[in-house]
Amino acid sequence: MLARGGRFAGAGSALYALAAVLAAAALAAFGAVRFGRLAVFAVVQAASTVAVVLVFVVFAWPGLEASESTKTLVRRLEAGGLAAELAGAYRVPDVSLDFYLGRALARETDAGGLARHVSHDPGRLWVVRTDEVDTLASRDALTLVPVMTVSRRAVVRLSPPGPEGGRKDGS
Repeated sequence: MLARGGRFAGAGSALYALAAVLAAAALAAFGAVRFGRLAVFAVVQAASTVAVVLVFVVFAWPGLEASESTKTLVRRLEAGGLAAELAGAYRVPDVSLDFYLGRALARETDAGGLARHVSHDPGRLWVVRTDEVDTLASRDALTLVPVMTVSRRAVVRLSPPGPEGGRKDGS
């Protein structure tokens, strides 16, 4: 999984450390059971659990949070002065957006409902899944301008199609 890149690549070295801890613990546990040392087995299990949690929290989590957390997306929006322009989320069930923004966002799961929201409040930003961007850009009812992408989330500016006949991707 790490060799293919993707969302866990940022925590690569920590994940290798987790694998090493688990392998060593498995060998020690096997030896303890093989020789009938159940107290040693219990100690190995407890120690390996603590070691896995510590390695994950100290080394893996910061790398994953930077690339995967909604907090990173909100911080980038705030840094760019765009957080107030965020109107809602389309097919993104993540309620941590509301938590980090400190306010509730409109939620939409239906393309028609999204088009209605956009027509009532044009030019606002929406959070969408990155795999939805091309589909939204191809819809006749919307003009889409990409703003930023963080991991599997994209922030896009959505408007109804303009009378100027601009391109669908907003450029």
